[in-house]
Amino acid sequence: MKTYHPLNAKTLKTARKDTGTGWENVSTHLSVFWHDTFPKRRHFSVPFASRIQSDFANRGDQDPVALFTRSYQPEEIYTLCARQALISPIPEGFYRYNTLFADDLYFQNALSVIGTRASIDQGLYERSSVTGEIRIDRRGLAPTHYAGPCVWLPVFENLGHTICEVLPILVILKHLNIPAQEATFLVDAAAREYCEVLEALGVPKANMVFKENRWITCDELYWSSFQTSGHMHWPSVYLDEVLALASEIPCVPVEPEGDLLYISRADAATRRVLNEEALFQFLKPFGFKKIVPGALTVMQQMSAFRKATAIVAPHGMGTANCYFAQNLQLLLEIFPQGWVRDYYFRAAQIKNAAYGAYIVGSSGSPSDHPHDITVNISEFAPFFTKLVADHVPYLLEGNRQLQARCLA
Repeated sequence: MKTYHPLNAKTLKTARKDTGTGWENVSTHLSVFWHDTFPKRRHFSVPFASRIQSDFANRGDQDPVALFTRSYQPEEIYTLCARQALISPIPEGFYRYNTLFADDLYFQNALSVIGTRASIDQGLYERSSVTGEIRIDRRGLAPTHYAGPCVWLPVFENLGHTICEVLPILVILKHLNIPAQEATFLVDAAAREYCEVLEALGVPKANMVFKENRWITCDELYWSSFQTSGHMHWPSVYLDEVLALASEIPCVPVEPEGDLLYISRADAATRRVLNEEALFQFLKPFGFKKIVPGALTVMQQMSAFRKATAIVAPHGMGTANCYFAQNLQLLLEIFPQGWVRDYYFRAAQIKNAAYGAYIVGSSGSPSDHPHDITVNISEFAPFFTKLVADHVPYLLEGNRQLQARCLA
């Protein structure tokens, strides 16, 4: 039986050394490369406005707009290089959550706890509840082996995570001088649609293999810290380079497209706007078009949002398309109470776009859809119109009567 000890990402950070080359040896077959990151705190000065709808229930929670600070500290970025690496299968019933082994260490992200528990229950390996050690009998594994450099790409069907966790890895490979044509990319089988995006960004289709339910060994495996904390929604230092890559992908003809877009969640299971038609009828005279990202392929979404200058959206994955807007001037997000997040606020900051947060009390019960919302148009209208008047006043042209009525 081979015994593996847990490797703590926080320990790596506190023990970081300046080697002059960026590479630092952790053990015989494990090295870490420290990438240059933002200054300790990055400051922004983009306009921000918020409004809390009157149905918001004050339960003594933290101020819902406290997240929207003018500065933030992005995650520190590093890349592990594991030589003679071993990767566990994905446990049955899951579409991700492999475990990485190198030397006598194993490495997981913070969301892998349920995957580890499933792996133990299914007999993939044993784990000590006291020390956290994992024990594996390697004699009967019969792993699939890949020679040369391999890259772990945590691709799954979520556009926001793809932009913040996956595509930056392609940029990192360039910084590490690893040609995509010479690497094998280990991806998750559940994300076949996103592989089309990877191919358009220069990853050869023939070089993509699906991890699936099998043991894998690699001569040399590159694993990025974008997965360290589980899911990384926030934009990193590489966002500009990622978007520059994405902008090179040829446009795909799609409808609707335009500079003013309202993102619908009518096809979603939760966080829906129950009176969406009334909300859209308010926005329509300003020139907004309704778009349902879930009805489009990823490539179509990237094309549809390129011309967007103003976006109004209930918070959700579809809002991640704001990253592709090449001249974004305003992003207005509508949040259910208890679901306020600053992911796309950070995107607006980096893109130098004005931002508005409109927070609504949630309807329903925990067994129903507790994050579905009803937007009070009479409260939303003056907030929206003031935000527009301050930051994208051209939207009010031809809507003077509507403007006067909203501000009355």
